[in-house]
Amino acid sequence: MPRAALLLLLACAALELDALQTPPAISAGARRRPRAAPCMAAGDVVLDVNGLQANVDDVPILKGVNLCVRKGEVHAIMGPNGSGKSTFSKTLVGHYAYKVTGGTASYLDQDLLALDPEERAQRGIFMSFQYPVEVPGVTNADFLRVALNEKRLAMGQDEVSPLEFFALISRKLKQIGMKADFLNRNVNEGFSG
Repeated sequence: MPRAALLLLLACAALELDALQTPPAISAGARRRPRAAPCMAAGDVVLDVNGLQANVDDVPILKGVNLCVRKGEVHAIMGPNGSGKSTFSKTLVGHYAYKVTGGTASYLDQDLLALDPEERAQRGIFMSFQYPVEVPGVTNADFLRVALNEKRLAMGQDEVSPLEFFALISRKLKQIGMKADFLNRNVNEGFSG
């Protein structure tokens, strides 16, 4: 659940736009959303961001973002170009160009900001792009099995054998209604945004 929840979150998470840099075109008289209620420690919190501030090249972009995502919730990042949507996502995944200058972010009660980008990715916190690059010669099956095994190794678990992986992935494909021929295609081949 946590990996899927954060994949969804990074693809679409709710923010307070008043905590992001507001472009000059909408700053004068723009209507702002009310401040979000703080995230109460009620057990099912997946992501808790409080007062997150971040700079890019010493320019403040995030100015006190608060976000609470609970298990099973769906949110959407929305805002005009330049409002900080990408900065928020890149800050959460630990991109080197984004410097956190204040606030906190925890993922499953663990300090997200204390983790290296690789550790965040191993826990399921990473970005996926709308127009990914095709990778000729690497099948989806190979890519997914290697990714799964890297995560398992990082968690101190044994690798999944190719036979175990195909049994697992076959069940998952059936659950979501995808055809098995997807596994034989090269990574990102024939996908649309």
